[in-house]
Amino acid sequence: MPMERSLRVHTNLSPDVRPGSDIAARITPELGGGAIARRDLHRYYALLERALAGIRGRFSARELEALAHALASMATVETPELIYLAPASVEEAIREEQLCEQAGIEDCEGFLERIRGLDLAQRYALVDAVGRYLALPREERGEEGWKNIGLL
Repeated sequence: MPMERSLRVHTNLSPDVRPGSDIAARITPELGGGAIARRDLHRYYALLERALAGIRGRFSARELEALAHALASMATVETPELIYLAPASVEEAIREEQLCEQAGIEDCEGFLERIRGLDLAQRYALVDAVGRYLALPREERGEEGWKNIGLL
């Protein structure tokens, strides 16, 4: 199943509209900027962990490989505000690249419905998991790689 082609998505947003730009506004006499950033990162990773648990087992290894292909560029995108578009990226790959046929996914509509059913936190967790998966050495990918990441 050759799925090496990817599309890189990039946009520039003003720094004043990016999440986290208001760290300075959160600083208190007890918590400086670094402590605020650490606290917020802990919260973010806890949210990702919980969201990942919510989608564990929702997709087969074959479907996860298709998702890795469809979301590869999104996993490296520098503007997290676009992650809500993950289902649209998968839909485009299905339409433009015949993703389901390439991946051998028989129930393409069911696959797509499960993707559309992800809430925003689950979309973030999925894109994060795809990024971690794609960073694995090739010999560690596949079903075991998805298990180690926590999606199977």
